[in-house]
Amino acid sequence: MRSRASLSLVVLLVAVWSACQHAPTKPARRVAIERHMPALATSTTLRVASFNILQAGNKAYPWEERRDSVAACLRDMDPDIFGVQEALIGQLDDLMDAFPDYTCIGRGRDDGGTRGEFMGLFYRTNRFVLKQAEVFWLSDTPEIPGSNTWGAACVRCATVAILIDRDNETSLGVCNTHLDHISAAAREKGAALIRKRLPTYGKGLPWIVTGDFNSPPGSVPYVALVEPEGSELRLADTFAAVHPSAPPATSSLHGYVEKFKGTRIDWILASPEFKPLAAGINQFKYRGRYPSDHFAVWADLKGKAAPIKRRKPRDRAGLPTETVDERQAQASNPLPISLRRLFGGGPR
Repeated sequence: MRSRASLSLVVLLVAVWSACQHAPTKPARRVAIERHMPALATSTTLRVASFNILQAGNKAYPWEERRDSVAACLRDMDPDIFGVQEALIGQLDDLMDAFPDYTCIGRGRDDGGTRGEFMGLFYRTNRFVLKQAEVFWLSDTPEIPGSNTWGAACVRCATVAILIDRDNETSLGVCNTHLDHISAAAREKGAALIRKRLPTYGKGLPWIVTGDFNSPPGSVPYVALVEPEGSELRLADTFAAVHPSAPPATSSLHGYVEKFKGTRIDWILASPEFKPLAAGINQFKYRGRYPSDHFAVWADLKGKAAPIKRRKPRDRAGLPTETVDERQAQASNPLPISLRRLFGGGPR
């Protein structure tokens, strides 16, 4: 049983095994605004979600009154991978309790430990193996926790995971972030850093990027990520790909105003290796209220990810032996103790 004391660890990483399997169901419906969530298209389709869950310090909308609704919203979408923004350590603890079949990765943005908001990245543990995990800061010194050199109102960071699909031993990268809500310059530079940094994790690696970008489609950060000139990384807006005629006023932010007027600032971006099959904005109310001041967004993707170069025998746990080698190597390196926990080291 995971103890509460583990929440003081530098990197949050909890893995619980599950026997759950994906089952093919009816094809997903292509609707821009979801009030009836479709089933996952096939067992090989990847569902991704992104949700700004509104940090617990907001006294007007207490987390204790929204916690179950946030979990219900995420459970309703049933994603294989999801990113959350504005999550404080206690909120991630609650979500890990609600989703024991997922691994969660993240670091507090203020100190690289448990202080401040996390860009929490969850993935389904029975489908993926973690190959690499990292958090970097959106600044001139991305390796320095808490660094903020571009005039952002808040410290900003991004969480990255390189995952291996257990079924076909293919790999993909996932990045979850939250750009600044005040400084346009910080948003632009943050988007440019993400675009520049992600290709360094591996040539030809497919990518999925989730987050609250505090910018609408067509903005400078959007163009920096989706339409860069001469960049190694090519990304597509999954919602726009599925709904090219969606009205400009389509919003992922409501701010608890019933007749909201906003814009789509929460995106799921994907590299060309993934084909968007469906995408939507979850405008459900749960228990008569919205779970957060943002709507959750989701996308169903299908594609061929980058394969591991050569197939190797599997160990007793059913994992590729090269993955086990990596786990053992990382366990012997000076990694934060919580990251080593997945690799069999450190207290639970």
